[in-house]
Amino acid sequence: MIMTLCLFVYAALEFRIRQGLLLHKQTLPDQKNKPTRKPTALWVFHLFVGVHVLYRQNAKVAILNLKEEHATVIQILGYHFYYS
Repeated sequence: MIMTLCLFVYAALEFRIRQGLLLHKQTLPDQKNKPTRKPTALWVFHLFVGVHVLYRQNAKVAILNLKEEHATVIQILGYHFYYS
C-alpha cells in the first residue's frame, strides 16, 4: 500500500511538471542537454542535486546554486515550494 502511494505521488508530480511545461511553452534540458517537455520525475530530482539552503541561527538566509532550470520547475510547481 505504501509503495502504491509513493508511485502515485511520483506520477502526479511528473504529470504536473509536464502539464506546466506545455502550458507555459517551456522546456528543461534532458540527460543529453537537449530541450524536452516530457522530463521524468527522476530527472527533475537529479537537476536539483547541488542546490543548497543556507541557514543561519535557524533562519533561511539564501538558496545556493539555483539556476534557470530550477526557477522554471519552481515556477511551474508554484512558489510555495520555494518558500517552504
